Amino acid sequence: MSRQLRQHGLTILIAARNLEAAKTVATNLHNQGVSSVAIALDTTDSTQIQSAFQEISDTFGKLDILINNAGVFLDGDWLISNATSVSINIIQQTFNTNFFGLVELTQVLLPLILNSPSGRNCQYV
Repeated sequence: MSRQLRQHGLTILIAARNLEAAKTVATNLHNQGVSSVAIALDTTDSTQIQSAFQEISDTFGKLDILINNAGVFLDGDWLISNATSVSINIIQQTFNTNFFGLVELTQVLLPLILNSPSGRNCQYV
């Protein structure tokens, strides 16, 4: 996907909880001719979400596309066997990453998306 987006002249931001892992991916993409930048981002950490916003704002001033693909599958056996046996902590961590973090990230980054010439705030009534 990154290579295809680069064909449209976009710089790809690689965000990950582990900045070193993001740097590795960004370096690999760079070696393939894709302009990319690594940033630290844990979608369950409001401080990191705000920091990512600030870094993107300061560096680019806008965000053309947001691909929210963060997700976890913690203790996945509970979905198959018995949901009554999984700890509430596992369920909370899963929802914090897979749902609430993505909603918060989208809300925080929306002003940068709206700064893009093609930025849209799609609202459904």
